[in-house]
Amino acid sequence: MSNMSNNIGEDMMDEREIAKSGILSDTTDQSGVRIIEYAPFGVCSKHIHIEIGPDRKIKRVEYVRGCSGNTQGVAALVQGMSVDEVIARLRGISCNGGPTSCPDQLARALEASF
Repeated sequence: MSNMSNNIGEDMMDEREIAKSGILSDTTDQSGVRIIEYAPFGVCSKHIHIEIGPDRKIKRVEYVRGCSGNTQGVAALVQGMSVDEVIARLRGISCNGGPTSCPDQLARALEASF
């Protein structure tokens, strides 16, 4: 039984390492807005641009490619939410039965950045 829990812990670590590898850049502008460029994996979207205010609230999200209506909807809905709330709401959502989705990739990008 202990081997099983070790494997689960290793799997979670692997997921975090994979998510961290998707971070293309993580900078902060003069006004304190954090700008994260993320390359998602396992989804149609090819790039996620994320802006986070000094208060850890999402200011802007923009997906490049992906299902336009869905990604625009996610981006609009998370605007003004705290990073922690976005992670809690979006982490684990799948697309077409796959292991991830564009919303899940946003949550993973935020997890990897904080």
